Amino acid sequence: DLIDHLQTLGRRSSSFGSQLEENLIAIRTTQTTEDINQVREIIIDQIEEVKAAHEEMRYNLEAATKEVEHLRTELETMQELALRDSLTGILNRRGFFDELEKAIAAFHRYHTPFSIIFCDLDRFKEVNDAFGHSVGDSVLRQMGLALRTSVRRVDIPARYGGEEFAILLPQLHLDDAVPVAGSRIKVFSSARPSERAKLSLRMRSRLRTM
Repeated sequence: DLIDHLQTLGRRSSSFGSQLEENLIAIRTTQTTEDINQVREIIIDQIEEVKAAHEEMRYNLEAATKEVEHLRTELETMQELALRDSLTGILNRRGFFDELEKAIAAFHRYHTPFSIIFCDLDRFKEVNDAFGHSVGDSVLRQMGLALRTSVRRVDIPARYGGEEFAILLPQLHLDDAVPVAGSRIKVFSSARPSERAKLSLRMRSRLRTM
């Protein structure tokens, strides 16, 4: 629509230029005041028409700008949602690898260290089998909440896949990451996933550093 309006305005401007040139010639060649007044009125009408066309274009440009901004916001929202796990609210595997690539790039460029905690829940299948997937989902949501509320601001928790989770710990060497990992795992293990699920869920964890 915007392109159509621009093309229409261009045609109107071109037409107005041609008509103005014709009217100027008419003014130069006319002999009577009445004819000159008629040409003047025609020119005034043409100017008003072009003015209205420009005003319409200004309105359409403003509307198009708002639409582009709205679409940009929607795109950013969709991109953000594509990187987040809908169940737990933390990053999904794709979002985690995006952040991991940034950490690796910072390591190679600035020698900035980082560590990763990998965690997974043993016997999680038994929860789904005994209580159903709704309770299993509740377990995963609580694990996601435990991760979100126990990490530093710079830490990046993610649902790595299924009942597997990961925490990216930027700027931490191995010696610094070990006590941090211990505290995170303690919080993670003490999370109460569901009142109905009385099974004892054991968490296994691994620490990697770079």
